[in-house]
Amino acid sequence: MSHAPETPIAEPKLSLLAKLLGFLVFPLLLLLGAFEAFQLFQPAFVNGTADTLLMVLGIFLALVICGSITAYHMAHFHSELQHMTKETGLNRRARYHEDLLRVITDNIPNSLFITDREGHFWFANNEAGKQVKMDQEDLVGKTVDRVFLPRQASLLIDRIKRANKSGAPVITVDRRDEASGPHYMQTYHIPLPDTADLHNLIMVTQKDITDVIVERERQDQTFRQLIDTLVAVVDRRDPYAAGHSLRVGMVAEALALEMGLDESSVETCRIAGSLMNLGKVLVPRKILIKSSALDAEELRLVRKSILTSADILSLISFQVPVIPTMRQVLERYDGSGMPEGRKGENILETTRVVVVANAFVALVSPRAHRQGLTIDNSMRILREDNGAIYDPKIVGVLGKYLESYPDASQSLLTPPPELRSGITDKDFMND
Repeated sequence: MSHAPETPIAEPKLSLLAKLLGFLVFPLLLLLGAFEAFQLFQPAFVNGTADTLLMVLGIFLALVICGSITAYHMAHFHSELQHMTKETGLNRRARYHEDLLRVITDNIPNSLFITDREGHFWFANNEAGKQVKMDQEDLVGKTVDRVFLPRQASLLIDRIKRANKSGAPVITVDRRDEASGPHYMQTYHIPLPDTADLHNLIMVTQKDITDVIVERERQDQTFRQLIDTLVAVVDRRDPYAAGHSLRVGMVAEALALEMGLDESSVETCRIAGSLMNLGKVLVPRKILIKSSALDAEELRLVRKSILTSADILSLISFQVPVIPTMRQVLERYDGSGMPEGRKGENILETTRVVVVANAFVALVSPRAHRQGLTIDNSMRILREDNGAIYDPKIVGVLGKYLESYPDASQSLLTPPPELRSGITDKDFMND
């Protein structure tokens, strides 16, 4: 529909005027006319007979009655005309808005329908009918369980009731495996405000987001490959650190899961743990493979390289707070660290997780100047820290994790075989 609704006929204001004319003005005019007629026929009244007088009075009364009846019908006609005109205008407006709603909803590429909290359809657009292979008008009045498969109907009813009870939208993403591959449907269950005639209605819109999910998974896969490449670059700088970055990411991820952190924090711990040592590519290799203790300047270079990791990676748009996490890895739990001297809970929780994971992997891994420590000895050293560098709570979580998953803990002692197979000293980059 491309034009606005027609303007309804102007509503007449004659009803009250017609009644005044019928019951006040018109009788007065009749009386005035009768008075003039009396003046005109006065001689006849004076000299005439009683029959003539009665006839004149009868005619006068008949005129008064007929005038009143005419005025009443005139008023009634105008009142009905006013009502009909108003009703016509309202009907036109209602039809216009109904047609407009239908045109808009039928041209939305997403499925849209309205149900009550029991799952009865009140409205459905064209796309909703296509999805269930029914005419949209035939959907109205049916229940959800007669239209969708049992599992789909059960989920839909449950979410409709949740939205109705909470008064807030319920948003879900469901996967459906079809012949063409997996499909992902995002659904909004939106409670509608009550009106005088409509109560407890829920608007449901569904959108196929398969293309979005597939593209996101492709980007995630590319991003993981980029991280693996960067990790491989670090590991090839130091034969004693092969697999170190990967294992730090694994331990940090396991700790975050054990602590019940949200998905974003778990991903942050995994990525930051894997990449925190990227800056070592700028440290001379002779320092990395030095068999004796590092002097003060060498130690400063190694520590600086850890902060440099964040600077190098800051050009990458991570979806999670990887860079802020990495910028705090040299802070100490007692507040004596760098660069800001943060203390305790003021250090990001993801950072505290990564720091413990990195320290543990470093202790159990062999270095040029020592053999790798056992898990028990490594945990003893971490516990003896007593809150100076590491968060004692996270150290405790690591201890419980190692006790609960002994098989996983053994795999942390050495890098996976595939990281070392076929790699010789010639494969490690020299300065």
